[in-house]
Amino acid sequence: MKLTLEIPCNKAQEAVRNITVASHIIRLVSRHCNVSIADLESSDRHWCYCWPRWIAIALIRRHTNLSLSKIGCLFNRDHAAILHAIRGADNEVNTNCASGRQFTYLHNLVVGEQWASFTRLLNPKSADR
Repeated sequence: MKLTLEIPCNKAQEAVRNITVASHIIRLVSRHCNVSIADLESSDRHWCYCWPRWIAIALIRRHTNLSLSKIGCLFNRDHAAILHAIRGADNEVNTNCASGRQFTYLHNLVVGEQWASFTRLLNPKSADR
């Protein structure tokens, strides 16, 4: 489910929105999983880095219109590695209850923060109170 909260007027605005959401997701996952952004972008294959990387990739794919190649550029990977990460995350969420809860928690944070930013856009005066 992709949650589009604002209707961009042109492709440039859509691209900026996608990159903004993607960078926000990367920071959120980094902070929640207690790994650095550099670790998420690294080639390290330890599980403590792979799982947060997979979460970030899957959430970016779910909440943006970025192609696999463009997501790959964010993580220094090719489109096939991104597809593998998305499938791996889906499999992990479906077979491991703790991983599923963690993914759902982060997904809900992303949706909640997108909704909050959307309501601030609609009613900026209430945000000043």
